[in-house]
Amino acid sequence: MPPADLFTSSTLVVLKLDITLELNVPTRVCLPSLKVLHLKHVAYAADDSLERLIASCPVLEDFESCNWDKIRKLTISSRTLKRLTIINFIGDDVCVFDTVINAPSLVYLRYLHHVPNGCSLTANLYSVVEATIGSLTEFFKGISNVRSLHLVNDAVELNLLTFSLLYFLALE
Repeated sequence: MPPADLFTSSTLVVLKLDITLELNVPTRVCLPSLKVLHLKHVAYAADDSLERLIASCPVLEDFESCNWDKIRKLTISSRTLKRLTIINFIGDDVCVFDTVINAPSLVYLRYLHHVPNGCSLTANLYSVVEATIGSLTEFFKGISNVRSLHLVNDAVELNLLTFSLLYFLALE
């Protein structure tokens, strides 16, 4: 468990944790200067832990996380976020089923995440310029302004429907 001081620093600008731990974000969090937050191998104790953490970072520009074992609903909402990286290749039994991304300033999106059938996605991603996506999901509706799109995943099958969708988005 990280020290409580970690959640109340007025000078911390970059926080990168690459350690196996469960993060239980306290209700009182204050990270007014944090711009970069990378959490690898960090599990979240509850769905709202991450939401509270991001909400406490009013100038956050770069967020990366790679472990969603206990999260069923992923909510990322930040007006200042420019880079978002979400990575998870774990099976259906430990997967996020509801994703909400509200990041109107987002320019770069990297979403390499196993998306189960029935997953709900709500995204405000109209400012995204470059995207790397590991699954063909509802993201296509939200990234119509993207200039560079990378689709990565051995399981992705680009069929006629996909190309029709991409063509339709290019026309908008």
